[in-house]
Amino acid sequence: MKADGYIFLHRQIWKNDYLWGDKPFARGQAWIDLLLMVNHENSYVIEFKMTVYRGQRITSIRKLADRWGWSRTKVSDFLNSLQSVGMLKFQCDTKKTVVSIANYDIYQVSEKQKSHRNATEVPPKSTNNNDNKDNIEKKKDKKKEKNFSAQEIIRIVDYLNEKTGKSFKATSKATTSHINARLAEGYTVDDFKTVIDKKVFDWMSDEKMSEYLRPETLFGSKFESYLNAKGNNQQADHKKVFVQTGFDDVGNPTGKWVCT
Repeated sequence: MKADGYIFLHRQIWKNDYLWGDKPFARGQAWIDLLLMVNHENSYVIEFKMTVYRGQRITSIRKLADRWGWSRTKVSDFLNSLQSVGMLKFQCDTKKTVVSIANYDIYQVSEKQKSHRNATEVPPKSTNNNDNKDNIEKKKDKKKEKNFSAQEIIRIVDYLNEKTGKSFKATSKATTSHINARLAEGYTVDDFKTVIDKKVFDWMSDEKMSEYLRPETLFGSKFESYLNAKGNNQQADHKKVFVQTGFDDVGNPTGKWVCT
């Protein structure tokens, strides 16, 4: 686990005898006790006629010894060790010991400082111009895709209406959902036209089947199979009907073949 950051520890822990009542204290517990003990804001102590600053505490070697369950010698040695590595400073006289935690703000941020920090913090702006450009281009591309899809839908629906004589709307959710699903799969407008042509040829003359010439059927789950169905090409596979226009010299009918 990465050893950085910090946690807030409330002084209410002192009231928990199960966690804080056992003695003697370990060195780590004694250090945390000092952090909890010092002032979190400046105050004036009338008894000693002095200001005790944030991160300081007036106490005594005897009081700490009683508090931690240590001998006075052990307390003095502990404070000297912490002072030697720059974690705190302490000064003793006949009446008191003043403990000053070094860099106290590392361990504790005041409520006032937190409020000021939250009020003044501004989310970092992106310094990468390329990222901004990419985002702008993506938005433009997305807008173009929407516009292009709308145009495709209109072309497809208009073609279907032209071939079937029906009046489907390009704005209908039921219609656009099926078309968009197929466009998302990579099919083109020409693919839609091919399916329309094939199924119009197959179903238009059948009263029952002509009812299925609609977007949900044509552009649904069977779209690919309709597209790849053999034959029924509107140019090559239309039925031809012979239209008689007269007779030749020997009595054979004359005329022409017309695609239906």
